[in-house]
Amino acid sequence: MAGRSGSHGDTRLFAEACLWVQEAETPAEVLRRANEAARLLLGTSCSYLAVREGAVLRLAAHSGFRNPETARRWLLPVGQGIGGRVVERGETLVVRDYRHDPRRERFSKSLIDAEGLRCSIAAPIRSGGEVVGVLYAAEHRLRRFSAAEVELHTLFARFVSAALTAAEARQALHRRLTGCEEVERRRAELRRLETEVAALLARESGLEAALGVVAGRLAATTFVRDRAGRTIARVGESEGEETLFPLDAGGRRLGLLGVARTPAPDEDERACLERVAHLVTVWLLRSQDLLHGEQGPGSRFLDDLLHGRLGDEDAVVRQAAMLGIDLGVARAVLRVGLCPTGRTRSEPPFVTREAAEVLRQVADRRGLEPVVDLRGRDAVLLIRAEVADTAGLRALTSGVLRDAGARLGGARLAAGLGRICRRLGDYAESHREAALALDVARASPEGGVRTHEELGFYGLVARAVDPGMLDALAERTLRPLLQADVRHHTRYVPTLAAYLRANRRLKPAAAALHVHVNTLRYRLARIERLLGTDLEDVDGRFLLELAVRLLEARGGAIGPPADPSPLPRREAGSPGAGGGAPVQVASSS
Repeated sequence: MAGRSGSHGDTRLFAEACLWVQEAETPAEVLRRANEAARLLLGTSCSYLAVREGAVLRLAAHSGFRNPETARRWLLPVGQGIGGRVVERGETLVVRDYRHDPRRERFSKSLIDAEGLRCSIAAPIRSGGEVVGVLYAAEHRLRRFSAAEVELHTLFARFVSAALTAAEARQALHRRLTGCEEVERRRAELRRLETEVAALLARESGLEAALGVVAGRLAATTFVRDRAGRTIARVGESEGEETLFPLDAGGRRLGLLGVARTPAPDEDERACLERVAHLVTVWLLRSQDLLHGEQGPGSRFLDDLLHGRLGDEDAVVRQAAMLGIDLGVARAVLRVGLCPTGRTRSEPPFVTREAAEVLRQVADRRGLEPVVDLRGRDAVLLIRAEVADTAGLRALTSGVLRDAGARLGGARLAAGLGRICRRLGDYAESHREAALALDVARASPEGGVRTHEELGFYGLVARAVDPGMLDALAERTLRPLLQADVRHHTRYVPTLAAYLRANRRLKPAAAALHVHVNTLRYRLARIERLLGTDLEDVDGRFLLELAVRLLEARGGAIGPPADPSPLPRREAGSPGAGGGAPVQVASSS
């Protein structure tokens, strides 16, 4: 504001001073202009403006000090000295001569004397109804301020108070608007984060990439844990307070999404993370649904697991958890199939997806936490094995087959149960055992569940030789006897089995068959002629004993042909295929 000549009561000068202060944009600028205008209005050699900071007053603006130390060292407690009393009482005070004024505070006295100030007018500055500062117009020489000058300074201080209140209101409004803009900008960023996470999760293996976006945008470590609390994916290295968001679907907990950061996420970030958790939940459900897809990652994962094509074990466990498979608990492989209808050699029916879902529901109700997949004609279930032995698990799975068969309209189901898997490498062997055991169970008249422990000799040999080759060997070796037993209702196969089981002793074998020794001799002679072999020949006898044992172990799965035409053979390498009409092999009793 430019000064001008004239009396101190010049109305125009006062108006210009007020207008100049009013045009200030910020509270700090209001105070600076008020300090300059006060000096010009009263024509004093010095002016200064102090603001309250708690229990003290500090200079916010000054003009005309001769001593550089004055502004730097000026400090006044509220309630003491001239300015302290102005703040406390809220009224204007006049100092006619600092050197003789008893109201001065001891510290400021030496400072004012060093500056050489002699007199001043101190008026209160208010904001929001409270005294927030003091505006001084001071003189380095003795001067008698008139009543008009004191009133002018007081009125100007009141106008400054109004201008300061308005500037503070504008500044507060600006902060609120800026804050709202910042909040909206932040929310827009969080919405973009959600969109990017959704796009990444749409890809087949986008979980870690999606977590990486969250970790980068929120400057936090982001992780997903399965329902057992194991970390299946983690991005970031920062430490801090963990904030967890449940991954729930249909009343079932799939796991947790978490972030680790100090400070914890604010309200908007938590809302965003809740929506991200929903996206991750959908991704997990989709991944688990793909277990039933022929080409999906879940189906490929199970295929690798059941055939022993494994890599890093920790990575396998994490991938399994993403698919909803808890490999941290003991499990076993159960292979379930439908039995052939009638006594023909037709292939068994396929297990449909609807039937597999029934199996899953029944097994789940029994606490087996099944993971179900379709393999060929059968359903393969990875079931939880909390029981200590296979016998207890066999009882549970027998109940599953019984209940599922009833729900499927009385369907006759058979199942093979592999060993309990304590480590990842056990799954391939458990699956192989389950397939062999199912083959044996399906050929038995009663169906039901067979375990790997019941495979005995057959299971031992089948681990080293393809089961199709074993079946073909037994079939080829015993074919003449099997055909004769079908055509003429003879009992050559049971006779040969009893004879070999009795270590070629006639009397025990005849007793086991409930026939006379001479009858047994006659049958053995016929067997030798049909087979074209000598039962005293060690090599020939070994082959016969192997074929009979294979036939017995398979429960008569290699049934006699209905006609002399060649027997249909199941395809090599397919232990779960085929199966014909069962034939009982006589036991030793």
